[in-house]
Amino acid sequence: MVDAATAALGEAFLAQAPLTGAAFTMGASDVARETVWASDPVARAIAEVQYSLGEGPATTAVAAHRPVLVNDVSAPDQMQRWPIFAQQISELPVRALFAFPLHVGAATIGVCDCYRSQPGPPSRSDLRMLLLGLDRVTVTLLTRTADAIRGDALPGDTHLNRAVVHQATGMLAVQLQVSIPVAFARLRAHAYSRGEDLERVSRGIVSNRQVLDPEPP
Repeated sequence: MVDAATAALGEAFLAQAPLTGAAFTMGASDVARETVWASDPVARAIAEVQYSLGEGPATTAVAAHRPVLVNDVSAPDQMQRWPIFAQQISELPVRALFAFPLHVGAATIGVCDCYRSQPGPPSRSDLRMLLLGLDRVTVTLLTRTADAIRGDALPGDTHLNRAVVHQATGMLAVQLQVSIPVAFARLRAHAYSRGEDLERVSRGIVSNRQVLDPEPP
């Protein structure tokens, strides 16, 4: 369940932004990301599908350290970089997607997924408003995360149980004698090939109900 302070932060951002919905995800590592707030189930699904697949506008935005704007998701040339992601969200009421990395200086600490129910690019004034709002969001989330490290509650609304995903990734790294990123890639591929979400597969691995072969098929 989302905590009140993070919900208020997200709602304040969305109220001033020309968007239908948004989600905040903390963590720049491909493995260690946590969705700490989502405005609605559609925004949450957009964030979680990208985490599960390892592709999408937010993944690209974090890797490239720059915003990624998809002005019309129905345009093949705009979604061809992420074919599986495009297929997964095709039934959602999403017509435009914008992903903004959350920066502190040169460091990326997270990403904001935004969507609109109508196609079209943000205007210059809209974009300026979004970036100013995200500056405030970044500072606030970073401060609250620092408080969590000192022992307070971590802000969050993590629909997918990332703790069990991290545990399964660590177990696979040991079992397969590979690095954490490689183990996480294997976990993703296994989940996708079975048509299951990461949490379900991860729970099976942690409870020893599922075993991955040492070599990929």
